[in-house]
Amino acid sequence: MLSDMQPFRHKLLLARNKDPMISNVFIPMLENEIVDSSKTAFYLEHLEQLFRDEAFLVHLNKRVKL
Repeated sequence: MLSDMQPFRHKLLLARNKDPMISNVFIPMLENEIVDSSKTAFYLEHLEQLFRDEAFLVHLNKRVKL
């Protein structure tokens, strides 16, 4: 399961392309800059929302299959 996960940076870049609210937000190059909450929690909050949305879609797809 972890082998097919995208890096956090790629996930944020894809979200930036889809969401006009964050289209001008700088995405750090290094993963540790993204997950370092001592600088800012913006990236972590946005990643958490992305993972929640993704988990919800997986849940819905499983329910549809049943």
